[in-house]
Amino acid sequence: DRGRHHPEKLFKGALSLLLASAGAEDQFINDFFRNDSNVIAPLFKPSLVALQEYFRAQVEQSHDCIALLLMIRITQHVKLDLQARDLQAAVFTSFLDSLSILLWPRFKALLDTHMASLRTAPIHGLLTQGGVLQGDKFPLAITRRFAELSCSLLLLRDSESGERLDHSLHFMRCELEALVARVAGTIAAPKLQLVFQINQWDAITHHYDDR
Repeated sequence: DRGRHHPEKLFKGALSLLLASAGAEDQFINDFFRNDSNVIAPLFKPSLVALQEYFRAQVEQSHDCIALLLMIRITQHVKLDLQARDLQAAVFTSFLDSLSILLWPRFKALLDTHMASLRTAPIHGLLTQGGVLQGDKFPLAITRRFAELSCSLLLLRDSESGERLDHSLHFMRCELEALVARVAGTIAAPKLQLVFQINQWDAITHHYDDR
């Protein structure tokens, strides 16, 4: 397949292969080394170090919040799977913890960037698209993007990521509310101001309902 592979798919594939290899090697060690924990660490450490450096480069270059949250969820799932298979060697636990430490800060930094873009969005021009007035009939493009992003993040929310994700989404929503209020203030007619604001929240609600 010469098509573009999404980073979360490559990430999942690598961790799935790691999980399968760990299971096979663990069985071999049980049979021939009487489950000696000192055998598995040096066996996997070079591969884990190489994977960690590869993923570090990918994560640092990523600007995709959804992909990063998917990778966080995949890491959580693999950790649970290792525990279920009783493959809790320290070398694997340490590797998965290092991935979480790598992913979460980058994910948070990208959400902060989205919040900053809402805070600093230029009001002039938001109400027009291609020279045509949009505000009294259509939702802003930035509103649609917020709906798409926030809805996708909420669909991926789980108990482990919930508190941190809810915190960031709360502040992002506050920034959007402030932006909508600022843009509405540039519309002369009070009735059109109200129509404009209703259009924004209606677009978000409809997007959530459709998903």
